[in-house]
Amino acid sequence: MRISKAVIALVLSTALSGAKGPPPPPGTTDPQVGYVKILNNGARELWVAREDGTGSVRLAATGAKSWMFFGLGPKSQGLVAYAIPGQLHLLHFVQGSNGVKTDTDTVIVSNGTNFAGAPAVSPTGSDVAWVGSIAGSDYGIHVYNLATHSLINTITSSATLSGWVDFSADGSRIIYSETVTPGDTLTLGFKSVPVSGGTPTDLGIEGKYGTFRVGPADEIVTDTGGDPKGSLWLFPAGATNPNPLTTNGYLPAPRCDSRYVIFARIESSGGTSIRKYEIATGLTTTFSATGGISPDYFPDC
Repeated sequence: MRISKAVIALVLSTALSGAKGPPPPPGTTDPQVGYVKILNNGARELWVAREDGTGSVRLAATGAKSWMFFGLGPKSQGLVAYAIPGQLHLLHFVQGSNGVKTDTDTVIVSNGTNFAGAPAVSPTGSDVAWVGSIAGSDYGIHVYNLATHSLINTITSSATLSGWVDFSADGSRIIYSETVTPGDTLTLGFKSVPVSGGTPTDLGIEGKYGTFRVGPADEIVTDTGGDPKGSLWLFPAGATNPNPLTTNGYLPAPRCDSRYVIFARIESSGGTSIRKYEIATGLTTTFSATGGISPDYFPDC
């Protein structure tokens, strides 16, 4: 983080005068958004903030530099699942008059490999799902139940899975994507399957799509596969043809009222920013311009 000369001068003058400096601004007591912050040394940290980017609070810093993905559970329950190389964590935070702070951060999978995308927490807070491999299992969709603290199911073990999953709005089904043609990793088809397992349902969505999230009306927002500067797309529930949103974006997520989509953007400088797109007006505003990626809304934001 760069510190301006004005701030340094203020700190020095305060110290010399013997007076106490102003207290730091409080963290948010009502976060709406989570995101990954990339430090100058490449380390990833998990943060939450208000929707306008203010009141940011760090929840987790593991030192992982290669990647960090996460999924937000109900804010009312303070649940976040995040994955780093080899580990899947379940984090619980508490909200109080002084802001948000991490209560517990538990490793629920310590022998995981090939985590391919973000874990997802069901909107009801009952389950965590992710794509990857764990000891004694094939690469597939795994479901961990938070009530029993145990792995309850491995669904659709297949090398064709793209790695991204999310829950339906009622938490009863898992939405996932997989490659359609061998050797073509960019053309994906979308399906859903009951959390308890069973026969997958083809959603009729196929194309060069990438990461995605499911909204409160079971709509799907996705980016363009293999192109972080490509377009964002919105599939209303049951639709097989998308509505285009904005260009030059990736890692999108819809808000709990389907009004906004938050996403990451690569700027002309080469750095990343987080933007917020209003679906009704097509207006895009800046949430953060300081190295944040992979934003997500709480399902009860």
